[in-house]
Amino acid sequence: MKKAFLLLGAAMLTGASAFAQVNGSNVTQLGNGNDVKADQIGILNINNILQIGKNNTGEIKQSGLLNTSLSTQLGVNNHYYANQVGTNLSTALQAGLDNKAAVDQKGRLNTSLVNQGAKGSEAVVNQKKIGNFSMINQLGANDYANANQTGYLNFSFINQLLTMGNKAYVNQNGGLNFATALQTVNRGGQINLNQKGNFNRAMSVQTLGIGILGNKATVNQDGDFNTARSLQVLGDGNSVEMSQKGNSNAAYALQKAGGLNSIKISQEGNNNRAYSAQTAAVQNILSLNNSTEVVQLGFNNTAATLQKDGVWNGISVKQVENGSRNFAIATQFEGNLNQTNIYQEGDENKATTTQVGSYKDLIDVNQNGKGNVAVAAQNNKDAFVFWPWSKNNKEEICQTGNNNIAVALQKDNKYTNTKIKQNGDNNKALSTQYAGYTNNVNISQEGDKNNAVATQYEGSYNTIKTVQEEESNVALATQIKGKRNTIKTSQKGISNYVIASQYEGYKNTIKSKQNGESNVVLATQVYGDYNTIEVASQIGNENRVIASQYKGEHNTIKTNQNENSNVILATQIEGRYNRAFVDQIGDNNRAVTDQYKGEDNKINIDQKGNRNYTFVNQISAEKSYAKVNQLGDNNQAFVDQFQSKNETTADICQNGNKNFAQIGQFRTDKNEATIKQKGDNNKAFSFQFNGKENFAKTIQKGNDNFSFTLQAGNNNEIKVNQFDNSNVSFVNQFGNGNTASVTQSLNPLNP
Repeated sequence: MKKAFLLLGAAMLTGASAFAQVNGSNVTQLGNGNDVKADQIGILNINNILQIGKNNTGEIKQSGLLNTSLSTQLGVNNHYYANQVGTNLSTALQAGLDNKAAVDQKGRLNTSLVNQGAKGSEAVVNQKKIGNFSMINQLGANDYANANQTGYLNFSFINQLLTMGNKAYVNQNGGLNFATALQTVNRGGQINLNQKGNFNRAMSVQTLGIGILGNKATVNQDGDFNTARSLQVLGDGNSVEMSQKGNSNAAYALQKAGGLNSIKISQEGNNNRAYSAQTAAVQNILSLNNSTEVVQLGFNNTAATLQKDGVWNGISVKQVENGSRNFAIATQFEGNLNQTNIYQEGDENKATTTQVGSYKDLIDVNQNGKGNVAVAAQNNKDAFVFWPWSKNNKEEICQTGNNNIAVALQKDNKYTNTKIKQNGDNNKALSTQYAGYTNNVNISQEGDKNNAVATQYEGSYNTIKTVQEEESNVALATQIKGKRNTIKTSQKGISNYVIASQYEGYKNTIKSKQNGESNVVLATQVYGDYNTIEVASQIGNENRVIASQYKGEHNTIKTNQNENSNVILATQIEGRYNRAFVDQIGDNNRAVTDQYKGEDNKINIDQKGNRNYTFVNQISAEKSYAKVNQLGDNNQAFVDQFQSKNETTADICQNGNKNFAQIGQFRTDKNEATIKQKGDNNKAFSFQFNGKENFAKTIQKGNDNFSFTLQAGNNNEIKVNQFDNSNVSFVNQFGNGNTASVTQSLNPLNP
């Protein structure tokens, strides 16, 4: 050892007379426990150390410009220390176990290269000022690398290969710094990148992870315009944690293949972006129980997350602390038992979630603020190899505030539920389910001027339920090409209206309930059999019901209105065995029904109140029946049956004052028309024209009644019974074999 010091001393004395000139030092040591110390001051100094053995130490100090330290240590438990001031280069090569290298550089444009082989190695690099470069390469297990840089335009690169339990740390304080850490064929590894300042870039890469001892990557950035990237490939139990504080930062995280992996991204500030993805190595080879969590505090932030080919995966996005104009995107592709949760607090936030090829997946979006938009979609994507249908999926959107919009989509799903709850003003909810089975849509809105639109295509045993309370709500529900589907709407408030439609369905049902003023219900069923439209109850003023059924059999329309100024229009076209029931209790009610080209159809109208109006029209009907019951004042009833035949019947029964009844049957055969009136100032007209074997009967009991009947045809019959005072009757028959009977008496008979 003494000889090594003498040689080194001679080398230093040689250059003592010419300070800051080119000096050179070469030291070679063979053996164990050797020490080398070199101290150089000047320009273009070079120090070269070679140590072969174990427990050797090399210590270098250089001050100046363009100095170089080259160290090679072969063996076990060797140590290398370098202290350089200026613009210097340090390279260290250590091959063996448990070696340590420490480099301290101060100045500009310094470079440190550390290469370590085997396991248990440690490398620490400290660099200060501008434009420094640090590279640490380690081959082995349980290695430790730490790079600390202070200043601007610094670069740090750590590469760890064929490792287990390795640790890589980079700390940078300044701006425009770059940090990269790579771990390959590793398990239980750790990467920790910390940056303070603006315009920094950090990247962590962990590939070919082995076993369940997962790798962990942590990135912390404090400043503006920073970017963090993290990649993990293969292995289970991997985790990525990213934290950014500042504005206009971006975070990217990707985990490919593996299970029990997690991604956590936290951003505090404005105009930040977070992107994460978790995917399988090969399509349809599942990754299990992965999780993604994104938390953003501030304004104008964006979060986009993706999970593909996974089971029991979870996505959580939180954008809070009075944040506005934030945007969250969550996508789960070809996975099962997955869950997405998005929570946004603030104004004008947007959330979009998508699940494709899923089973028992859950989408949960919660927004609190004004002007928020939430979009949720679940789609099967043809036939996923593990699940031919998306099953038991759930979409839940909850919005509290004003001007919110919620959109939910489910395609090729079974036993799926969509739930939208809005509490506030001017909310809009849109839900669509396509090609589903036993799916449910549940929309609940509390507030003013809410809109709900729900659509189900080509599904069976599906249900749409809409509940609206307060004022000016609108509910639109549509079911197309399905069977045993149900639409239910409930409105409580003012100026609500419902549009419900079912197309090409079987045993479908539309049910509507309204409680308030100026409500409107439009219900339509087209090309369906055994369908039902039921407006169970309308309690309020100026309610309206328009119900239509086209080209169906065994369909039913049921309506009930209670209060004032209600209007009902019911239409059934080209159907058989259809039924229409109208019940109105109140004032100024109107009921208009129409059955066209039907057979064995029935219309039953019951009105109780004042100034009710009823119009019934059956055209080209066969064996159809129309009945009108009115109890009240100033009621009017019209029945028109055109080209009806084979035992088609029309009955009008009125009990009240100033009632008016008219039945007209044209080109009819074997039809029957009956008018019964009891009250004052009633008028009755009955027409049967150009038919045969028709029967017309009019019974009036009261004062100042007037009756007029006209039949043109053969073998027709007219009977008129009038009682009490001032009744007038006209009967006109044209044809052969007709019969007319008129009875007027002061002694009333029981009609």
